Amino acid sequence: MDELEEPGEDVLETGRRSPRWERFAARTWTYRYAVGMLAGVALLIALLVAIGPDGTVAGHASSAIRHPLPTTSPARVHPRGYDALIVAVRELALQRAPLGIYERQDAAAGDCALVTPGHSPRHRVSRLIRRAAPRYRLQDTGEVLDQFAGLCLLQVRLRSPGGDVLVARIASAVASSHRSVTDQVQTGFEVTPHETTKYALVRLHGFEILVGATGRPRGLPAAATLVALAQDPALTW
Repeated sequence: MDELEEPGEDVLETGRRSPRWERFAARTWTYRYAVGMLAGVALLIALLVAIGPDGTVAGHASSAIRHPLPTTSPARVHPRGYDALIVAVRELALQRAPLGIYERQDAAAGDCALVTPGHSPRHRVSRLIRRAAPRYRLQDTGEVLDQFAGLCLLQVRLRSPGGDVLVARIASAVASSHRSVTDQVQTGFEVTPHETTKYALVRLHGFEILVGATGRPRGLPAAATLVALAQDPALTW
């Protein structure tokens, strides 16, 4: 009778290799799973930052003014409500009460720039805006004066036949110690399923000039038009 072959050596050798291979495979699978999960989380966070809960996309950019000013474009994206200037443009555009004339009694001397007697910044600014955006017609204007006959704030609101609204808010230069060292320009936009809002903010010689529009995307002035308008020194006094 042939002798039976003893399998002990092969079985022991296999037993020694199997656990090591399984541990290597398990570690490899775990690493791949962890990397995949991290990539998925990063992508989800990026999408949540770029797109708001109601489908909103928003952004803004800023730069120092150089002459001539280079074309600026929004460079960063943020959720809706991040940019307070978007809110300011929309609130001024949709305000139901007419703009009027108000007086400040708490202003200190030099807080608001004086207006040359006989010159009305309100009429001049309104003409400049209508010239830059001829589709829009003047709706109303508002002023905030101080007790020293200084003009602290000027607001102008215009409307197009399609219902789009163009606004300008010009805050007077204050005392020299508060003036910005470097003139700057900032642009921003927000797109929602119902409307688009955009603006240009220029700080020029201490004045803060905000020009914005809200309404249908195709009916609004181009961002370059808003920047050029806000940068016009004739808007100041």
